[in-house]
Amino acid sequence: MSALTANDLLTLTIAVLALLVSGYAAIQYRKTNSLAKEALKKSERALDMQRASLSLAEATLENQLQVSISSAMDKVQQAGLALSNKKEEEKDYALFKQAYRVAQENWLNAHDQACMSYLESKINKATFKRTYQVPIRNIIKEFGSSSFFTPANLSPYQSMLKCFDEWEVQHQ
Repeated sequence: MSALTANDLLTLTIAVLALLVSGYAAIQYRKTNSLAKEALKKSERALDMQRASLSLAEATLENQLQVSISSAMDKVQQAGLALSNKKEEEKDYALFKQAYRVAQENWLNAHDQACMSYLESKINKATFKRTYQVPIRNIIKEFGSSSFFTPANLSPYQSMLKCFDEWEVQHQ
């Protein structure tokens, strides 16, 4: 075997250095890849926590809406009962009738607020529709021709009307 020339020695040195740099790069790639996998796992856990938090917020809002509607319904019933115990000739009849109308408006407002949350996707749409489609339909059928809803473009209950249209009118 002949002796290495300076050119061969330089080539061999460069090849060895390239091999060492490649090995170092491979080690760094593995470390980076491992860190990226760990970061991805942490991101997935954070996303799961965020989803759970959003679900809890949705459930809280749904519960608040249900409580609001139930409370408003109780007040309608109380005002209706109080009004039913009055005769039109009594001087405070108008006051009781007004209290009944205000209770109805508050009850409709509670439903409209719930519908607004639905339309803004703040709550689970499928659950909301299952829960409120029939009550909203009944409200519109009962009060639709009243001053609460007519004319429709001036009604203060636009969210309820939009839900009704989405669920009933557009799917016929």
